[in-house]
Amino acid sequence: MIRPSFAGLDRARLLAATDAEIATWMEEAQRADEAAAAPVRARCVKHEQILALAPDVWSGDDLKKAEKWLREHRPRWPMNRWVDRVRDIQRDAEEYRRKKSAEIAKGKDVERHARAIAWLAVRGKMPVTHYDLDRAIDAADELAAHEEIERRTADPAWHAVNGCTCEGPCPGWDGRSQRCHCGNNRVSWSRGYGHSFEAPTVYAEIC
Repeated sequence: MIRPSFAGLDRARLLAATDAEIATWMEEAQRADEAAAAPVRARCVKHEQILALAPDVWSGDDLKKAEKWLREHRPRWPMNRWVDRVRDIQRDAEEYRRKKSAEIAKGKDVERHARAIAWLAVRGKMPVTHYDLDRAIDAADELAAHEEIERRTADPAWHAVNGCTCEGPCPGWDGRSQRCHCGNNRVSWSRGYGHSFEAPTVYAEIC
């Protein structure tokens, strides 16, 4: 009987299994299952041969009884398939990884939440008084966008407009007016992709 290498490992080790290890174990499991099935398969062939020879040995009611008994007593296949065990290991390991990732992400959110509270405090914004405690990150992101807009607006240079459809020469937008310089497009500030209080980014966009 072939015994795969993972058979003696404890649960903690199995949960920490890598995809490469699971692939190796699956190959071992397939070989072990095949080794266990080979003799059963041989007995199944002989069983069918015996069943086919039954009419040469019995007849009438005796034949019916013999055939009934033979069909009810076919060779049994191994119940503990190693391949099924590896599939269980893979499922449990993947679930374990998902939970660990969620725990790590939650920990990072807690840290970011604390940084948002500190960031707001520097600007005189206090929890409960100025924002709901559970919305510290949202409040910080919103204030950071406002600050970035104020900074960009203070720049006297014309701002390029995302999606501009001006028909003639247009230097852009001054950052304050409702329309671009030529008046063809209504423009406003929008948060950029990935904007946060730690990395604020805004851009001019057609309304």
